[in-house]
Amino acid sequence: MSAPDFDADKAHRWFAAECNNAAWEIIEQPGDLSPAETDALLHQAHASCFHWAYAGDALNHLRAYVLLATAYGRAGRHGDALHYARTTVEASDALGDAQAPFDRATALAAMANALQGAGHNAEAARWRSQALEAAALLDADERTVFEQIFVSAVV
Repeated sequence: MSAPDFDADKAHRWFAAECNNAAWEIIEQPGDLSPAETDALLHQAHASCFHWAYAGDALNHLRAYVLLATAYGRAGRHGDALHYARTTVEASDALGDAQAPFDRATALAAMANALQGAGHNAEAARWRSQALEAAALLDADERTVFEQIFVSAVV
């Protein structure tokens, strides 16, 4: 394969961010998603994750996994949401103090939501408790986003 006539690293970063933002816009839409919206959501989430694999670091990868877990939950594909939530928690555990409190809280909440969506309510409650404990460290703006996406809108 020949070298592109553009900066591939910049292109990967651009597509990663654009696909990420597009996916979150769909996740945040009220009401049920149409089949086309669901497909677009999953395609955007996977595209973002793919491009972050080339342009990002471990923190970007963690955030991409949070997006995938949340997207699959929003799509009603709870087994897939649980798969990506487990990957999210593993990535978060590996990052330790290198992640912001928001990242840790969202990783834990992604697991709680995936478990609840899969019908594991007692285990989901334990993870939600951990997520809320981690969220206690968030500033007011982060807390609002966290509650809107990960607590109020349980998938």
